[in-house]
Amino acid sequence: MLSGIGANARYAKDRNLMYAIAKEHASVLEDRVAKIESDVSFLRADMQELKTDQRENRRELKGLAGELSDFKTEVAKRFGAVDLSIESVKISIESLKISIESVKISIERTKLWVVVSGLSAIVTLVGVVGTLVAVGHALKWF
Repeated sequence: MLSGIGANARYAKDRNLMYAIAKEHASVLEDRVAKIESDVSFLRADMQELKTDQRENRRELKGLAGELSDFKTEVAKRFGAVDLSIESVKISIESLKISIESVKISIERTKLWVVVSGLSAIVTLVGVVGTLVAVGHALKWF
């Protein structure tokens, strides 16, 4: 151990060194704290920006939900109109089928009338020819 002035000088030197180290350490700590505070302020600004973006996204999402609902309603209306059109076409097709059946029946009736009229004409003609032959024989034309 040192005694006396040498010890005090050594102690003072150590104390000055410790003070310088503490001061430097405090300066480094202050710089680090300032950096952390700066980083925190950037983080706060980023958080505020994220919150603002989230609010805007929520508003846009609500708007999109409304638009989607309107779109679904419009699609349902259009499909309803298409269903009505399809039903109308089905009714028209059924009406055409009935009309076609009516035309077929008319054709069958007309065909039957033509056949009966033709047979009547042939029978009448045969009758007339038979009468002429009978008159011809009676008058001795042949």
